Amino acid sequence: RLEEEPAVQGTQFQDVAEDAYYAEAIRWAAENRIVTGYGSNRFGPDDPITREQLAAILYHYAQYKELDTSASDSLKGFTDASKISPYAKEAMGWACAVGLLQGSHNALNPQGNATRAQVATILYRFITTDFEEKKPDRSTGSSGTPVIPDRPDDPEEPEKTFEIDFNGEKVKIQE
Repeated sequence: RLEEEPAVQGTQFQDVAEDAYYAEAIRWAAENRIVTGYGSNRFGPDDPITREQLAAILYHYAQYKELDTSASDSLKGFTDASKISPYAKEAMGWACAVGLLQGSHNALNPQGNATRAQVATILYRFITTDFEEKKPDRSTGSSGTPVIPDRPDDPEEPEKTFEIDFNGEKVKIQE
């Protein structure tokens, strides 16, 4: 809906029914190279989404919108960086560099499913990020792990918390 429901004529995946409510959205995303499916002309519309798949979709959408996608993180500070699929390495590096993905306990869990709360948080970060603005340098901890502060440097500044209605479920997001 961000693209105001443009008309599409793209390729149809064999596992996406023509009359499915999401068929046109998938055709549009495939036509614009935002999604590519699994191969063998399959999309997997009922499959859960992994963190690396979400990063790849947002990365390709940012490219489609001609946003700056040049930022990159080496991902060396994450213990499971080697588990990132080859197709998603660049997207995961970008998503970490711009702060969309931050990992937990020095891990990204790239092939783990993203929860609804995680998807809402990542989408919120995506739509509130100014991609044209140069991002501040990220420092690293003693183990080489990227450090992204959870709170502003000024302890007097209050934490910002947002509440989103996500399909009838209230989700709290801390900035």
